[in-house]
Amino acid sequence: MHTKHTDKSIALWVFSAAIALLYSLVIGLIEFQGVPVSDFYSFAVTSLQWGVVVFCSCGLVVLLTCNRWVFSVLFPLLLVVSAVLCYFRFAIGLSITPMAVEIFFANATDISMADSLINWKLIVVFLLSVTLAAILVYIRWKRVRTSHRQSVVLGLVGFVIVLCPVTLIKRIQPAVGARLPYALYFSTRQYLNSRHEVLTERNTYTRVDAGPSATPPDVIFVIGESLRADHLPFNGYERNTMPHLATDTAVISFGNMYTDFVYTEASVPHLLTCWKADDPDKAFEEQSFVTLFKKAGYRTAWFANQDVSASYSYFAHECDTIVYCSPLSSLYSYDKWLDGDIVPHFDGWMDASNTAPSLAIVHTIGSHWWYKSHYSENQAVFKPEIMHKNVGDLSREAMINSYDNTIVATDEFLHQIIDKLRDRNAIMVFVSDHGESLGENGVYLHATEDEYLHYPACLFWYSGTYGSLFADKIAALRANRLHSYNTSAVFHTVLSLADITTPTKTDSLSLLYHRRALL
Repeated sequence: MHTKHTDKSIALWVFSAAIALLYSLVIGLIEFQGVPVSDFYSFAVTSLQWGVVVFCSCGLVVLLTCNRWVFSVLFPLLLVVSAVLCYFRFAIGLSITPMAVEIFFANATDISMADSLINWKLIVVFLLSVTLAAILVYIRWKRVRTSHRQSVVLGLVGFVIVLCPVTLIKRIQPAVGARLPYALYFSTRQYLNSRHEVLTERNTYTRVDAGPSATPPDVIFVIGESLRADHLPFNGYERNTMPHLATDTAVISFGNMYTDFVYTEASVPHLLTCWKADDPDKAFEEQSFVTLFKKAGYRTAWFANQDVSASYSYFAHECDTIVYCSPLSSLYSYDKWLDGDIVPHFDGWMDASNTAPSLAIVHTIGSHWWYKSHYSENQAVFKPEIMHKNVGDLSREAMINSYDNTIVATDEFLHQIIDKLRDRNAIMVFVSDHGESLGENGVYLHATEDEYLHYPACLFWYSGTYGSLFADKIAALRANRLHSYNTSAVFHTVLSLADITTPTKTDSLSLLYHRRALL
């Protein structure tokens, strides 16, 4: 007995702490590589965030080490999966997002895709992680002194730490949940929540007729992100943030659009559905205008340049086709994440058009924070720019400059979309989900109550063919562009612009109606 005791010379708490720190520090450093810092303060804040992520990761690993059997099964799996994902982080910029999880499940049996990803570097990473995991499992069985009391205490400590980002401290959940190892849980949970919504039966328009126009136009509905109306040159802004569209006489801007909703998960469903102010929850329970377009003979596609959250995943899956344009990007990664990456996907889909008219819903990343990720160096017109992500320590000038640069990028993106439509019977509708606060009342970004969040940009563009065929609609848009409207008008407006005949459409609620709409 004495010999057996001395052979197992490592205390459980020492082994647990060593493994937890080894895993968490390495993974934490990889997850935070590329985070922009420019001074001591931003470095200190980032270090604090890194420390929180490392602390929570340590809690998970400590929990796994408490039982030999649990450790032998789950820790090797965690280590190998983490190593492979970290390899892909460096190789292709992978972030664990719900879109990435959906693509994984959709292509889990696609041998050709797996074959394209496997190379000798990945094999080396896999073999090294398996070998390290085997060594640690051996040590846990042969060299670690097992104490029931220590196991219980460490298990409780680890369990409480794991609960911190999951339920106890919601404030840290976004930062911790977007990074390994917790990203595996949170992204999968978000994906499953989205799938649940997608599979929910909605029969809003099952027995509703929708008749096409005699000359059905292509309709491109672009959902902007955080773009406020007063930063556009059409609406009196002193900067020309849209040099391409500002010279296009086919652009019509509605500068007085109002939205009740200041975050994407609520605003997007309300743009796509027939809801009323006295029953806003209908937006989360009904089908969207996509189904009506399909009943009118349209082929449909959703181009996603940000995660398709549970609140509007049903609408994306109403479409015939879903294209994930940047599935590896995360709001907690800082590589370039550009709407221009949508263009090749969009062009290819439009080129595949047959005789059926097309409805494309394009959900952009637009002017979302972190601004510098969403415009190229060539689009950095306004300087100085933001150099780190700690909003409270940035100058308002740099914030506005970088925000306006995202609008320059949006202008170029929309110009590229328009170029694809010029020779078609087509109309493009652009409505941002909400605005953005830029320090006017000491408030920045969005998702908190502030006046400037309620006035999103709203634009229309039409081709020459559309203008000839539907001159009355264009005239109505021009006549009403200075009036004040609520985004509840968008549903009826899109159907009216497509000239679809359906009892669901209420002409008096459309932006084309001759009488001024009420907020």
